[in-house]
Amino acid sequence: MLLSELFESCPEIEIKQLSIDSRLPMKDCIFFCLSGIRYDGHDYINEAIKNGANVIVYEDDDVDTSLNAIFIKVNNVANCLNSIASKFYGNPEKEVESYVVCGCEGQSSVNHIIANIINKYKPCASIGILGINYGSHHLSTSYPTLTILDNFKYLNEFRKNDIKAAVFETEVLSLSYKKLDSINPKAFIYTSTNQLSGSYKEIGFNYYDALCNYLYCNEDDVLVVLNRDDESYEELSKAVEQRYVSYGFDSDSDYLIADIDIKNNETYFSLLFNNEVHDFKMNLLGLSNIYNAAAAIVTLIETGYPIDDIKNYLKDIPPLEGIVEKVDKEYNIYVDCANNVNDIKAIYDFATTIKQKDAKIYVVWGINSSDEEETIKEIAKESKDKIYEMILTENNTYNGNIFGLINKTSHYFDDIKVIVVEDRYIAIESAIELLNKNDILLILGKGNETTITRNLGRQTYLGDKNIALEVIKSIKNEENSEYY
Repeated sequence: MLLSELFESCPEIEIKQLSIDSRLPMKDCIFFCLSGIRYDGHDYINEAIKNGANVIVYEDDDVDTSLNAIFIKVNNVANCLNSIASKFYGNPEKEVESYVVCGCEGQSSVNHIIANIINKYKPCASIGILGINYGSHHLSTSYPTLTILDNFKYLNEFRKNDIKAAVFETEVLSLSYKKLDSINPKAFIYTSTNQLSGSYKEIGFNYYDALCNYLYCNEDDVLVVLNRDDESYEELSKAVEQRYVSYGFDSDSDYLIADIDIKNNETYFSLLFNNEVHDFKMNLLGLSNIYNAAAAIVTLIETGYPIDDIKNYLKDIPPLEGIVEKVDKEYNIYVDCANNVNDIKAIYDFATTIKQKDAKIYVVWGINSSDEEETIKEIAKESKDKIYEMILTENNTYNGNIFGLINKTSHYFDDIKVIVVEDRYIAIESAIELLNKNDILLILGKGNETTITRNLGRQTYLGDKNIALEVIKSIKNEENSEYY
């Protein structure tokens, strides 16, 4: 594509790529000086030109434009990149039906449910912290939201592969950097606010401003789905100009959650709307997943999918890996990525709900080097009177040894039965060996992660679920040997 086709009154030179990463080869490339969470592209103009960029798009007034490149000044680089990327890739966002799921927690589960059900009707991609999935493709990613450029690259890829819909998982911090401004979704779902989340902490008191600014940018026909029980509801419902619907236990919810029944391997609940009661069953576990399922169901109903089909498809959707995931049919062992106080409280509430009389709750939890002392204190407080024993172990430890970290905060656990096992594999193995028939084990902190950071850097990790299954298999083999 010619530069003159992308920017008016510019030379007719060939442009073969767009970039925001100055480290990459940039022959026939436009480099956009994008300001991100950690870096400012204006600081890397020299490197970009050295690596071949012949066009620089910038917004700062103090840029040295005498360098050997074409310089194009714009009011806002992020806005410009959204517009130019759309032109460069042939407006793929107009050909893929998109859904955006945002919030501090629950986005992955909502994404999972919506994508699974839409896939019954037409090919649907999902993009989020658990990867990029479309057709037979699965690509790993460690970020909840892709860059502006990556979004267009994948939308273009989806179009080429005849993918008709896509569910984008994001957080408000990413919205504040305009990463999804180019995608005009069919529906925007906001799950919940957690003031302990990284996104909320990063934005601070401007959190709702950033969220509302994004909503203002969308077309009026975008459906907005809100959690009426969340602290964000009042503010967002007043700010949203688009059509919106609510769900929750609050009696004024458009879709009222009722009649919940949480089992150790399945969940039942009802939704009341339009003077009708609809019953649902699913494999996803716990109260938080009832909220997530409600958000997904409301979105699908309001965008035209039949309620009876949704019921039938929902009950067959597998649990999301690493999120309240039961690892074995016989054992009450659950893996979850819970690491902050709110998430751990939620998994404790689930365990308490399904716990049989006289059964015990055991917990394996790992302390991170980055954990704040106040967080550890609150988790210890939350654990008191709810669990029988906690096995403290490693999670991601960047500096010092795990015993040093635990010893520093050990006084917070004085009212809890605690043992310390440095190696996470051995900690899980030890916990499983303690279990009686109806006891519950919660393995918290890593979810489905298959890497672990230790003092020598990131290492491959078998994964909490795989370790648990391996230990269970070994125990069953020993029991069979004794029997014979």
